[in-house]
Parts: sequence; structure tokens; C-alpha cells
Amino acid sequence: MASTLVEATRSAHEEVERLELLIVQCLEDDDPITSRKDRLIRNHRVRQMIDSITSPPLTDSLILTKIKIKRERKRLRHLEQTCYDQYEALPIIKFTREEDFGRCLDLCALYNQYINSTFRKPIDYSAYLDAFSQTQNIPLKLKSTRQYRKYMENLLEYLMDFFRRIEPLQDVDRIFSKLLVQENNYTDITLMEAKINKLCLLLSKTIEETKQNLVKKQASICKEMERDRMEEEEEEETTQFDNESDGEEQPVVYNPLKLPMGWDGQPIPFWLYKLHGLDQEFKSIEEALALWNILEQRQLRTTGAKILKSLKTDGNIYHKKIYIDLQCQGLV
Repeated sequence: MASTLVEATRSAHEEVERLELLIVQCLEDDDPITSRKDRLIRNHRVRQMIDSITSPPLTDSLILTKIKIKRERKRLRHLEQTCYDQYEALPIIKFTREEDFGRCLDLCALYNQYINSTFRKPIDYSAYLDAFSQTQNIPLKLKSTRQYRKYMENLLEYLMDFFRRIEPLQDVDRIFSKLLVQENNYTDITLMEAKINKLCLLLSKTIEETKQNLVKKQASICKEMERDRMEEEEEEETTQFDNESDGEEQPVVYNPLKLPMGWDGQPIPFWLYKLHGLDQEFKSIEEALALWNILEQRQLRTTGAKILKSLKTDGNIYHKKIYIDLQCQGLV
């Protein structure tokens, strides 16, 4: 029984040491060109390894101290890869779209809570980014309300959660413990305000980047609105031009004889007009029929010399000219 306990204890210590070496390996892989996202994922992976070290019970500070010592050792290349396999999966880090993977704060919900409160000031979101950390500007009589306490609790909860997500290797509780050492006369409200001020100090770069990102978004929205306005104006000008073009009168064609229009939009020649008998007017149907007969006979005479003539001899049909030539030769 004792040997089993000793073996289990030794195995646990070996597992802790392997995890510590893995942590050192991750932290030594700090390439300066590594992206911010990759560095954040690495830190969360290290945080998971630290959390998994439970036996023997070691505090984060002791673990980090041992890591610094082990960094001087060059035994990492001989580490078994199987121990690292369980930590190869990417850790799940949730950020909102506004947070942009930890680059900016997303205080929209807290801003809505602030402007609907009794201690608020009528400010927009950009001004709120400057004012939310300045709790000293709120009158003391308003800080005793339940509404203010609830707002401060939500603000502190969000800032702590955000800080843990972007700085997984930082110990927030240890940071706050220093505040209690410095001042023991904190009330619940003043303690929350002190924690919020401390977090805002640690997140000062992130707050500044949030302000810059908001300015860029507002400028982008203004540019989009200006572009949409210009596109609408261009569409209106195009529509107006088309309407004016449709309303313009077509050029007047010189046609004193009122001749019919041809396919090209011009009057047909006068000779063609007469050829078709379009220059004649008929007062009755009989006159129109008489002209029709005349034109039909003229057409028959014209085509009679060109098409086959019905000259039947021995059952054969010949063209008139060919028939005459054959007849002169005595062939028909």
C-alpha cells in the first residue's frame, strides 16, 4: 500500500514537472513576429496547463518561479511529445464582434444601462468611453442607490472578465489584494470603484484603441453616407437626363410632297411612289379594281419574257428564246 502511494506521488510529481517544462517551452517560443492572436492563444494554453497542476498544490507565483529557473535548463528538446498532445487543441476564447479578439472593449450594454440611470449625464458613447472610469465625478448621494451599485457590479464583472481573457497569465485576485493592503477602510462601493480604476489603468491602451476604433467607424460611416448621397445624386441626374432626352422632339424631315417614309426614316423616291401608283386617288372601289387589273397585266407582260413560256411540244416545256432557236434549226 505504501509503495503504491509512493508510486502515485512520484507519478504526480513527474506529471507536474512535465507540465512545467511544457509551459517553459511555450513561453520560450516567443517569436517577435508572432501575431497578437497567436500570442493570446498561447497564453490561454499555458493558463490551462497551470490550472491542471493540482498535485502537489502549487500557487501560480511558485509555478512561475520554478518556470524561470527551468528556463535556464536546456532539457526541453528531450520532452515527450505525448504529454503535449492533450493541449494541442486551440483553447476556446470568446470575444464579441466589437471586441475584435481583445483589441477593444465592448461597453455598449453598460452604456445603455448608464444612460437609463438616475446618476447619468446626457452624453454619447464616445464621451462615455472617457467618463466611465471617472467615478469620482458622480455625487456621493447618488452612489448610495441600488441602481448605482448594480451598474458598478456589472462594470466590474465585465472588466475583470475581459482582462482575464486578454491576460490569462495575470492573477487578478493577487492584483486586487494589493489594494486591500494599501487601504483597509474601503466600503463595498469604494472598493468596487478602486478595482475598476485599477483595471482601467491596466487596460489604458485597450481603452485608447477603443476610442480610435470608434472614430474610424464614425469616419467610415460618414464616408459611406457621403458616397450614398453622391450615388443618389448621380442617379437623379441620369434619370433627369433620360427624361429630357425622351422629351426632345425628333428633327423635322423635309417632305413637301408628303411621301411615305422608308425603312431609313426618309421619304421614298418620287419615281417609286409613282411606280406603285401611290400618286393616284380613287373615289370608288371600281376605279381601284380597274387599276389593279392594269397593273396585273403589266406585270404578266414583264415577267413573260424572263420566265418559262408554256410552249408545249412533244411534252417538253422550253424558254421562248430557246424554243425559237431550236425551231430555226429544225429540231422542233
